[in-house]
This record gives sequence, C-alpha cells and structure tokens, in this order.
Amino acid sequence: MGNKYFKYWQYGAVLIACLFSWPAFSSNYTALVVYPDVGKPFNQVYENIISGIVTTDNLEVTKYKYDDSSSSDAFLKQLHNIKPKIIIVLGNKSYHFVKSLKLNIPTIISAVFEVLPKDNCICMNIEPSLVFKRLKKMHGDIKRVFVVFNPSTNQWMIKKAYDIADKLNIKLVAKQAKSSFDAAKIYKDILSVIKQTDAIWLPVDSVFPSDVILPEILQSAWDNKFIVFSTSPAYVKQGGLFAMYPDNKGMGHQIGKVSLDVIKQKHRTIRENTIYSKSAINIRTGHHLGMRFNDNQLSGFDVVFPNR
Repeated sequence: MGNKYFKYWQYGAVLIACLFSWPAFSSNYTALVVYPDVGKPFNQVYENIISGIVTTDNLEVTKYKYDDSSSSDAFLKQLHNIKPKIIIVLGNKSYHFVKSLKLNIPTIISAVFEVLPKDNCICMNIEPSLVFKRLKKMHGDIKRVFVVFNPSTNQWMIKKAYDIADKLNIKLVAKQAKSSFDAAKIYKDILSVIKQTDAIWLPVDSVFPSDVILPEILQSAWDNKFIVFSTSPAYVKQGGLFAMYPDNKGMGHQIGKVSLDVIKQKHRTIRENTIYSKSAINIRTGHHLGMRFNDNQLSGFDVVFPNR
C-alpha cells in the first residue's frame, strides 16, 4: 500500500509542477526586430542592441535585416509566419520602411536620436538627469546651461531637462531652431554672452550644424574657459569636456522591457531617453579648465582623450 500511495504522490507532484510551470511558457511574447543591413563598424551597433533585447524575460526575438532591395511582400510574409506581438524597429531606414506599411501592430522605434510625437520610442540621447548630474559633479559652480534644439522632435526631452536643471539650481536656457541656419545664428549669439560659469550642451539634434559651428564653439570654449558637454564622444575627441552616450547592449535591454509594457498596454505612448550610458572625457580640456583627475576618477569614464 505504501508504494501505491507513493506512486500517486509522485504523479500528483509532477502534475502540480506542470501546472505551475505552464504560465511561464504561455506568457512568452514574440517580437520581430527590424534592423538595417549596414557594413562594419556600424553593424556592430545594431548587433549589440539586439544582444540586449534578447536578454528580456518572456520575449522571443526574431530578426529581420532590411536593405534597399527588401520587398514589402517578403516582409508581410514574415509577419504572417511568426505573428509578432510587437515590432522593434532600429534605425531611420527601417523605421521609414515599416511606417510606410501602416501596420496595425504595436511598434517601438529605437537607434534614432529624434522622436515624433506619436511614436513609441527609446531615443539614443541620454536621459538628461544622468547628464546634468555628471555635469554638476564635475563642476559644481555651473549656473547656466545653453542648448539649441528642434522643437518638433526634441521638445519632450527639453521639458525633462528643465525639471532636472531646476532641481540642481541650474538655469537652462533652451533656444528653439527649425533649421541649421537658424541654429548657427543662435549659437553665435550664445557665444557672445557666455561666461565661465556657463556651459553648452550639445545633444544630437537634426538642426545642429556640426561642420559649420562646432569648431567655433570649441575654440570659444578653449579661449573663454567654459564647458561643452554632449552625447557624442566624437565631440569630446575634438575638444569638448565630456560626453555621455548609449551603452548599446543596455539600451537593448531597456527596449525589451519597454516592449513588454507596450504589449501589456500599461501606457499609451512610451517615449524615453536611454538610461544605460557610457562616458568619455578629454583630460587635456579638463586641465585647461583647471581640473585635475586622479586614476580613480578617470576609471569612471569608458573613454579618455587624448589616448594615453
């Protein structure tokens, strides 16, 4: 009798285990990641983002590489085969391709720097709170920060920046520009009034005329000893003080988590900046501004310019 009851107990235990494990399988969602077919080294950016997306629990990822020869018919066939709960679009080319199909499937846009008002997006600009806290830590006497932006795509980000700047006792002076020509004129006006307790923030924005105005901004910063910070390490290499830019794998994980929120309809429209970041510093510029860095401080940066 004992063996008989033991067998029943075993069967019951197996059944209970199956019942409890079933939701884990049934709660998985399929995501289709659409990304552009680009050459090295740019392809590594997308691969790193995708490697972060696939770490998301309950999200099964299928990849679709888009190029100029991709047809809408082939893409729609892929959609029919896998029936994704969400589409994750990386990069502008992929975005315009998917947008043109007018699909009735929730979509997340990422690997872009600007966000249209009705898009669910993880923007590659770093969350302003992270950037401003780093600025305040590096130079506690900063009083004003100037920024020029395109209001049609980055107004929501500037609103966040106002909130964090106010908490840190920094006056944010944000100027709207609808073209690169307008932005260049505004930057020249800023350079005529800027002081050593001011800084210029250069987020990645379509109106920023980098080839035209960046050398003038960096030369003025060197001559007048004020801080230029950005979301591009390339600007730091050229003479800006520091930058915070996306950790692509971490951003991929953020995209995955947001995708689950969209699937579960926790929010109508989700618009976020990247919260996973890397950082770069130019110690030559820092020394010129009177800053000194020990090895422990420099270890907090992923890239140090000039290369040591």
